Amino acid sequence: MPIRIDTSAFEASVDALIVAVRDATRMGVVAGGAEIEGVAKRLVPVLSGDLRRSITTSPAEALGPGTYSVQVEPDIVYGRIIERGGTIVPKTDGGVLSWIGPDGSRLFAKKVTIQPHPYMRPSVDISGSAVRAAITVWWHSAFR
Repeated sequence: MPIRIDTSAFEASVDALIVAVRDATRMGVVAGGAEIEGVAKRLVPVLSGDLRRSITTSPAEALGPGTYSVQVEPDIVYGRIIERGGTIVPKTDGGVLSWIGPDGSRLFAKKVTIQPHPYMRPSVDISGSAVRAAITVWWHSAFR
């Protein structure tokens, strides 16, 4: 006599749990990105506020089953040189750089060296435990 066991309800529950954990992972990654963004906005040096306002978190991107990524970065052209420092030179030989100084006067130079003012890398380091906590909270919600 064959024994039949209907596992369809169990399998449906497991499938639902997999979906819930994937959704929770995505939401945890989004929350972690928001945490990093907030810290970066507190750490970034501010002159006009444009760089701070340009720091954003991208929507979560699925990289594979249960694997998600967000990008937290400034979208302003000079964000990287503020973070890492460097020397800016004119695009053409013999040219000069020109900009408006803090007092409103026009300034000129053959090159400008900017010291690094890290704000993105430290924000990732500072946010590490908060990011892990956010993901954990979302994972716990998947098991409720």
